[in-house]
Amino acid sequence: GSLGNDFRFVREDKANYEMDNDSITITQQGGNDLWTYDNTLENLLLFGNFDRSDLRTVVKIEGLPARKASGNWDTASFLLYAGDDDYITIGKKGHFDGFATVIEQAQSCTESGGNSSENAVTSAYVGFTVEGTTATMSFKVEGGEWTTAKTVDIGFLGDAYEIGFGAWGAGHNDVTYPEFRVGKASEQSYDDLLASDPITLCRSNTAPVIESVTFDAETYQVGDTATV
Repeated sequence: GSLGNDFRFVREDKANYEMDNDSITITQQGGNDLWTYDNTLENLLLFGNFDRSDLRTVVKIEGLPARKASGNWDTASFLLYAGDDDYITIGKKGHFDGFATVIEQAQSCTESGGNSSENAVTSAYVGFTVEGTTATMSFKVEGGEWTTAKTVDIGFLGDAYEIGFGAWGAGHNDVTYPEFRVGKASEQSYDDLLASDPITLCRSNTAPVIESVTFDAETYQVGDTATV
């Protein structure tokens, strides 16, 4: 099927992603980035149908980069995105310990790392909770508990930001985002949300079917017009 109505791509590159109803897999590309003036990230997938003042959203990321050298920029992120120069992210980066967060406002970035005990983690749930203009970025590794990475005021994102999925890096690894869910922070915990049905990324292209057709005559000659 084709991309669902509530989704859109920024800088789509069809050669470097695969998508089905339940997930998208993005192949990281060297030379891609989303950082201050360098906004070359391709296949940034965005979702826009949710309550921005009362939000809890979660996705699983498979293919998170493990900690590597300080100059390794492999990245897999979950975003709240108001534009290339205004967004927040949680995920992992090859040059940071643990789970990393980024806050970019008006092309000024603050990047933070996490706990080195999570350097080897390559699969985890990540999420955002938004109440008013306060956003909390969290993660959960296999067998672990939900952990807060950072809390930040996101008033600078305005009232039209979108939820995003983005991955890049010279490693050209595949990063998969399954189990995307969106709910209300006031009504659902992360565990409640994970017990609900995930959002479908694609809409089906179903051919129209005509049923119970009758004609106004039993036989026709060449050139006759038939009505139903």
